[in-house]
Amino acid sequence: MANLFDYLDWRGDIPITADRLNDIDRMILAQLSYFDFSGFIEPSGDCFDTTFSVRELCEYISNPSHMAKFHMANDRQLADALAKSKRFSDILLKGPIEIVNSDREEQFAAVTALLPDNTAVCIFRGTDWSLIGWKEDLNMALSDHLPAQLDAIDYMKRLAQRHRGTIRVIGHSKGGNLAVYASAFAGEDLSRRIIEIINLDGPGFSRGVIESSEYKRIEPRIRTIIPQSSLVGVIFAHTGKFTIVSSSAPRLLQHDLYSWQVLGSSPLTLTERDSSSQFVESALNDWIQSLNNEQRERFISGVWSIFESVGATEITEILRGKNTLTLLSAMSHLDDETRSVITDTLAQLRKSVKSSLLTAMNKKSPSEFK
Repeated sequence: MANLFDYLDWRGDIPITADRLNDIDRMILAQLSYFDFSGFIEPSGDCFDTTFSVRELCEYISNPSHMAKFHMANDRQLADALAKSKRFSDILLKGPIEIVNSDREEQFAAVTALLPDNTAVCIFRGTDWSLIGWKEDLNMALSDHLPAQLDAIDYMKRLAQRHRGTIRVIGHSKGGNLAVYASAFAGEDLSRRIIEIINLDGPGFSRGVIESSEYKRIEPRIRTIIPQSSLVGVIFAHTGKFTIVSSSAPRLLQHDLYSWQVLGSSPLTLTERDSSSQFVESALNDWIQSLNNEQRERFISGVWSIFESVGATEITEILRGKNTLTLLSAMSHLDDETRSVITDTLAQLRKSVKSSLLTAMNKKSPSEFK
């Protein structure tokens, strides 16, 4: 089936002025936010003082002499395609920002695209490979107001001061969460200028956020797009319009935008998520709700102390087989109370999984579980 590269082959020579922004374009802009902006970030001053085109960014990161980092293997191919694309190459980008702060346990990045229709597209990056970024994701279970969320509000306010037109807000993964959060809490005057909020498979929020007046104000403009086996995009509470798209990848790998299938200028949509996604949503959210804040905090701190024993800075280092013995050794050296919290919490997860499985089996015919 076709993917966003096939779309660029088919529609890349047609400017947005001739064929308006669609969901495949939104996916591409969200993926572009993972590109390495370091060559365009001023060490001091306002990030919105910097303006460059998509072509300039793509040519910069594709130049081997610049030693740019690529988030996904396909990003290099996307950069090459966008640099040659009439649809994207001349779009101007402003406000590149990248923050990794271990003291605040924060990973935050964003960029703004200026479209020919005088709308600004505020694009929030999702979690990169930094260990701090993944720790911040876990902290979503502890707090409604994370450092990246607060920086997202500040970023949108600065954008609104520089741009007088309407605003679109887009993000993938954690970036989708930031897109919704910042749109809700950046202030009523700013929120009136937002014409759409697109959450691409990003986690939701606590009931406190969902039921707030600020969230309710922007709720009709929220649209969440998730793959059929979504795992990330069904964590915590969501409301608003949902679109389910087909993915060519298995299970967790469906989080990758490159795997989302397209049909013409639209994603290939489905009517419902598959049973595995519904099962995970039920099990994970039931498990999270079964823990109080103290249990969540101690569990996350304990698990993170094990990860830190490896001395890693990126999550990929944790997954390497050579670090397995170090992780097991760190687990054995935890104090009895912390080790007990981890084992008890995982036991509660097993209980939630069992309960959700029984519920799913009662709803589905036996043939669906073969």
